[in-house]
Amino acid sequence: MLLEKLIENGSQRTEENRAFIGAGILNPSSTSATTYSSHSPSMSLFDGALGQPAEANTSMPPPQSVSTSSQGFPIGRTEKLRRQLAALLPCQEDVDILSDTSGWWLLRRHIMPHLLEVSEDSEHDLQNPFDVLTVSVSQPMIIARLLLCVALSIQQLPPNFDSRRFQTKVPLREMMEKIITFVTAAITSDDELTGSIEGIECLILQTVYQFNAGNLRRSWLIFRRAISVAQLMGLHRVSLKTSQDMPDSKETRRYNLWYQIMRGV
Repeated sequence: MLLEKLIENGSQRTEENRAFIGAGILNPSSTSATTYSSHSPSMSLFDGALGQPAEANTSMPPPQSVSTSSQGFPIGRTEKLRRQLAALLPCQEDVDILSDTSGWWLLRRHIMPHLLEVSEDSEHDLQNPFDVLTVSVSQPMIIARLLLCVALSIQQLPPNFDSRRFQTKVPLREMMEKIITFVTAAITSDDELTGSIEGIECLILQTVYQFNAGNLRRSWLIFRRAISVAQLMGLHRVSLKTSQDMPDSKETRRYNLWYQIMRGV
């Protein structure tokens, strides 16, 4: 009897194990399914579709500030630079006062005598290169050239000069240093901007300024750049033909500029 009971209990347990294994194959347990879904990276992509929203960073980066004109259009780099340079220009009355000083005469008669001549065949040249209103709407290099002329003239003012004659309330030395700092950082350090006649003129003016300030090494480095840019533009190949009754003003300007470079300004 004992043996029959043991055989009967063993057969019942075998049938229960078979039923449990079959149910596990056809219907996986919720625990295993949950574990699989929570550890599977592919299932996390469908959390939102299954009714469980997935956590995501929905914050947008702040938009970058873009300068716009009065009409709402974005301002280009050249226009932005032109406005920054124009904001440094003094009023016409102050420029006229500086034009009566000896430093201004040195600029117009010795360093850049072509500025006294009015060009008729070039629409890009200014009728008056020292007119503030006209210069302020010109290209950045022309504005920078006038600013450097202003800085040089302030540098050459005598110590006993009466600064109360000027309309500006900014100290002259502060204005001079601000002009030199900005023009050096934004204009003469940019090879794309200095690759023109006006760019070479700005380098020459900055050379004279640094030389007068006693910065001989800095002055020579700037002057060396002016020579390199002038050679790249072919100014050293310019030669005036004596047979011409009326030489080209552009060629004359290029020739005079190279002559000033060769004589060391």
